[in-house]
Amino acid sequence: MNIRFFLPGPSFRGFGPPLTVLILVLAAAGCQAAAQPVGPIPTQQALASPTLAITPELPSVTPTPAPSPSPTSAPIPGIDTPITIDGVQLLLVEAGFHETYTLIIQELKPNSPDDQLLVVKTRAISGDPAVSDAWLQQGEVFIVDANGQTYTNAAGASGTIMGEENVMVWAFSVSRQAQGLVLKLPAGNQIPLAQTLSGEAQAAPGAAGVQPTTASEPAPTPVMPVLTDGTSSYRLTLSEMTTQGTAQTATGPQEVLADPGKAFLKLRLEYQSGENLFDLIMGEGDKMDQNFVSDEPGRKYPLVSTTAPIDEPDWIVMLFEQMPVETGAVVLHLLDFPEITLEVPQPGQAGAAGTEIPAQAAPDWPAAVSEPFDANTRDWPEGEFENEYHTSLWKFSAGKYRWEVVARQLFHWLVSPEMSSNSDLYVEVEVQQLSGPENASYGLALRSSDSGFYYFAISDTGYYLFSRVYQGDWVDLIEWTVSPAILPGQVNKLEVIAEGSHFRLFINGQLVDELDDSNNKQGKTGVSIALAKAGDKAIFEFDNFVILAP
Repeated sequence: MNIRFFLPGPSFRGFGPPLTVLILVLAAAGCQAAAQPVGPIPTQQALASPTLAITPELPSVTPTPAPSPSPTSAPIPGIDTPITIDGVQLLLVEAGFHETYTLIIQELKPNSPDDQLLVVKTRAISGDPAVSDAWLQQGEVFIVDANGQTYTNAAGASGTIMGEENVMVWAFSVSRQAQGLVLKLPAGNQIPLAQTLSGEAQAAPGAAGVQPTTASEPAPTPVMPVLTDGTSSYRLTLSEMTTQGTAQTATGPQEVLADPGKAFLKLRLEYQSGENLFDLIMGEGDKMDQNFVSDEPGRKYPLVSTTAPIDEPDWIVMLFEQMPVETGAVVLHLLDFPEITLEVPQPGQAGAAGTEIPAQAAPDWPAAVSEPFDANTRDWPEGEFENEYHTSLWKFSAGKYRWEVVARQLFHWLVSPEMSSNSDLYVEVEVQQLSGPENASYGLALRSSDSGFYYFAISDTGYYLFSRVYQGDWVDLIEWTVSPAILPGQVNKLEVIAEGSHFRLFINGQLVDELDDSNNKQGKTGVSIALAKAGDKAIFEFDNFVILAP
């Protein structure tokens, strides 16, 4: 049996911290400042929990006229080219208007009915985004309109927000009549927002997790429609085809698999205003049967399940009956919302994203470990365990290895069976998070030894990462990356092929990434989890843990 723990350092941003939040006079008066630092971490810098601070009202800023529009041929700083401030290179990700907006833990509203919220998101492509907190406190981040009116009543946050790393989000209460809006930044820098707000310009490629493409293959710019019935409004943020999912049946939720040549259509929508869509569908009268998609021949594919994550009530995920994978477009029929036409992506794609990479066969190596978890024949940790970092209960239950855990602070933990060390290997495991925060991470630990290990993990936010711990330093070799191959809330199969310094990473049979690293040469292999803060509770189940080695 092998048990190891590691507390991620400041670079470990996959499941929440490091994160700072600054709320400045925007519908937040009367809140109390709070800070909850994590205790000392052996050999690592202590990592603070999210902080919430209220500052006095910003000083007034002398209005300045909006700049003249740049020629269409000239690059726009902050949109086409990065702006550098205090060592941070930033690009605009998106800007939009909202009636309400939840920034980490604070629900924001405009200052008056004549105002609306303008939310601006930028990403630091280099440097520490936390320096932007000082900009906001010093009144150096504000909005100016074409008439020279300034809007300094801002809220802001920086760090990893909703699974997006290195972002800076600012919200302003601005007049509904304002035109020609410009984001003002320190040292005379500015980003014009008018074109972005009107949809005429796109945020720069590579911002906020958008994967850059080669010059010969420009990044796609799919239009994600907004559904509105005049009262309620939802924005479609994801459409994908999946070959497995969870459907509502007379006996409760059940796992379903698509027939050969077919796939389920999954949509994810973000609440913007009005009534909650999940309540409208699943509330009184249960209106599931009123929702479906139809193809050009008129065939209907009904809604088979709808879920709203407890930790993210502003999201709803909908799964529609399986349809032929070659279906080109469908019409969405959703309650009283106007019908909209959607292009149907192929399996393994999300919206207009890249094509699925086919999985490669496992190497023809003999089995070193084949663990169905029917009995504890390899001295896995079992029973109750408690220390300053967490309380865990490990047990074999119904042919699975069950891990029930309560965090006492931010921590990462791994366990492995009785086995010999190896270098080259193929490893697979099936894992599911049954309960707990969506930003928990879980997966595989490889080449675990006294000098370090590798961590291949996913989260129910739909992201994966690959990290290295070596001689006390934690480095994310692949930072948190979104993947449509991940099935949040369901059983996910993770696989790694490690040969020398080369690693190939698979999720549910899809090759999602490859990389090289030669620091950790060999060690044991096991399963691993991480939780973000004290009080987090979660349950994970692992099954069919297999290792092949030459």
